[in-house]
Amino acid sequence: SIASEVRIGNFSSITGNVDIGSGTELGDSVSINGIVKIGENVSIGPGSRIGHKGFNYPTDENGIPNEFPHVGKVYIGNNVRIGANCTIARGSLSDTVICDNVKLDDQVHVAHNVKIGSNTLITACVEISGSVSIGKNVWISPNSTIIDHVTIGDDCKIGIGSVVTKNVCSNKSVAGNPARVLRI
Repeated sequence: SIASEVRIGNFSSITGNVDIGSGTELGDSVSINGIVKIGENVSIGPGSRIGHKGFNYPTDENGIPNEFPHVGKVYIGNNVRIGANCTIARGSLSDTVICDNVKLDDQVHVAHNVKIGSNTLITACVEISGSVSIGKNVWISPNSTIIDHVTIGDDCKIGIGSVVTKNVCSNKSVAGNPARVLRI
């Protein structure tokens, strides 16, 4: 279901069970597949990929990696901006969710099962690993990495180039590798 007011760029591909709300604009060469619901007034930059399978390869008893199924969905709220060349993987067993008013800069990777709270700003080249939960009103600086299964509370700030390996409580600022709470 694609609203009549949606603008779709050249060479873009939409396959699967996709629902796109009115006022949404897809740049050139955008690919959307799987089960994806996109809200109203969303901007998706050129070259972005949404709904593909994530990277999840648990090993068996012989140490051989086997692909884990990805049967989840992608939900993108209203007034979201997704920059150029971003990737947003569908969930494996749960869903990938980007809430209202989230803004992603260019070249951001959002892995399977990630949840991003409303009004969060994520700058260029951030990598968010699988099953991360990010609260609302969070700022994540360029080139930061967030390891899988980490929770970041509301109103946090992640410094430039940080590697977040542990949970971050609400209202904290962290920076470094590994990221540590800043005493301001």
